[in-house]
Amino acid sequence: MSKKIRITNVHLDLGASRRGTDMGSSAMHVAGVVPALEKLGHRVVGMRHIGQVSMEAADVGDPHARYLKVINEVCRELADETQKTLAHGEFPLILGGDHSQAIGSIAGVVRHFKQQSKELGVFWCDAHTDMNTPDTSLSGNIHGMPLSTLLGTGPQELTGISGQVPAIKPEHVVIFGVRDVDSKEAELVKKSGVRVFTMSEIDARGAGNCLDEAMQILSRASAGIHLSYDLDGSDPSPAWKWWNSIPSSTSKTAPASSPFGLYSPLSAVPFSGTKFEVAANATPYKKQFNQRLVDVDTSVLIIC
Repeated sequence: MSKKIRITNVHLDLGASRRGTDMGSSAMHVAGVVPALEKLGHRVVGMRHIGQVSMEAADVGDPHARYLKVINEVCRELADETQKTLAHGEFPLILGGDHSQAIGSIAGVVRHFKQQSKELGVFWCDAHTDMNTPDTSLSGNIHGMPLSTLLGTGPQELTGISGQVPAIKPEHVVIFGVRDVDSKEAELVKKSGVRVFTMSEIDARGAGNCLDEAMQILSRASAGIHLSYDLDGSDPSPAWKWWNSIPSSTSKTAPASSPFGLYSPLSAVPFSGTKFEVAANATPYKKQFNQRLVDVDTSVLIIC
């Protein structure tokens, strides 16, 4: 199905310790993301850049939630932009950027569907669960806190962006491809009730069986599916090096039939995070997933 796509480029690296993620969206444009989307039959109807604040110009603030003030401002701007895009009947494609941006993108989608009394499902593709809080995080980096924040536990400045706390319900969230969780964070994940598919489970049961269960969970959400795709969910071995790359991944396990055999318009660019549609040969899931996909948020963690 052809989509009218509005791209938001989020130039943000304040949620992480190392620099470079703010250039992720630019790298994808240099690689040809717009022509690739158009070749697939989609139409890019607009583009915006937000979050261009350098680390040198920002105040770290609370060391347990570093750069909270600026990240809050960026996420609120992103939430407004995402909500407006959906209101115009367009498909939001958000290119980042560190994963703290997901707080803003998901908040915007939640606002939009709240007006229709619908609830959002979230497919979180990541090597990490991103459910730390300022109290559990060893680094104070907010890119490790977005999912806990959206589930209602985190800095008040961020938990309220969607207009409701929590923004999403744990029974409507699936985390897929996990293989690296902090010890204190693991306790929060277990208490939350979110369904987590680790790489060991995916290897043991098969990606197709795990995805089938994931889709059953996500189908309970009436609004559709938000796909949050962090690059570290991919196999790092053929790619340019990025900071959070963790060995073993969904793409390495089953590159074609797994949920992370998602079609990449930048398939020639190994570090691409723009996973936009389920691969054609993932026939049991392609139609169901794509029909329910309401927006895509990608987090590209690279070192230049």
